[in-house]
Amino acid sequence: MKKSSRIITLVLMICLVLSMGSGAMAKENKVKETKIKTTKVTCTSAGKVNVSFASDVVYDKETVAVTITDEEGNVIPSKLTKQNKRLATVAVTGLIKGNSYTLTITGIKDAKAEEFGEITAKFTAKKIKTAIKPSKTTATKKAVIIKFKGKAAYKDIAVTVKDKDGNELAATIIKKTKSQIKIKVDGLKKGEKYSYTVSGIKLKKEKNFGSVSGTFKCK
Repeated sequence: MKKSSRIITLVLMICLVLSMGSGAMAKENKVKETKIKTTKVTCTSAGKVNVSFASDVVYDKETVAVTITDEEGNVIPSKLTKQNKRLATVAVTGLIKGNSYTLTITGIKDAKAEEFGEITAKFTAKKIKTAIKPSKTTATKKAVIIKFKGKAAYKDIAVTVKDKDGNELAATIIKKTKSQIKIKVDGLKKGEKYSYTVSGIKLKKEKNFGSVSGTFKCK
């Protein structure tokens, strides 16, 4: 009996030592999660997206990368051009003013974290301007033709037409070329003045799409 009780005691001690060791190993292997807070994501007219961080960050030189997708999941061409402790700058081509996007940076971590991870942030392309300008606008009850200075490019183009009281009229783009667009507008009245905004437009040489506005009088 004494011998068997000693064996039992020995087994219990071994189990205790093993459990303590495994607990220590689990504690040792526990990695802090990467927690990075973005304070602001801004889009500039020069085709850049700036991502500001609430604390210092570190980048993995070998794996750091950026991806920008639109609301439908399409990838927008982009490249990480600046990697500072509190700011990352991304050069991007193909943004449309007013549209929403998702930005993901991989190979990044908080300066106090142990392993690299990724961050995801959403932003709206608000501050995009285009250098394109209307050269001439002619309007009749049948159609409105807006001619542009320079060669135009389009993407998800849309138009809004309003009367002098701010009421929106039904408007449809029926034709577009490199130099002009033709719009059908319902309810135009001869002699009345109207305002318009065309979005999803840029000069061919520009990187991103903005909007252009103007006024016309129906003849």
